[in-house]
Amino acid sequence: MTRQRVRLNPKNDFLFQRLFGEKESKESTISLLNAILGLNDEEWIKDLVLLENKQLTKEQLQDKAGRLDVRAGL
Repeated sequence: MTRQRVRLNPKNDFLFQRLFGEKESKESTISLLNAILGLNDEEWIKDLVLLENKQLTKEQLQDKAGRLDVRAGL
């Protein structure tokens, strides 16, 4: 019996959080941000801190609550 390879979609929220939002994946997150932002060698992000609190607070009563997949500080 042959096994089929399953291709995972990194745009899936759960998978994206696992790939880029955890301490163990810090280097991958840095690489992703450098690639997306198109930074040159001198501007590259070299380190960041992945923050635990990913919940966004409402600023006004009518605002919706939000949750980030990845929250980091430079």
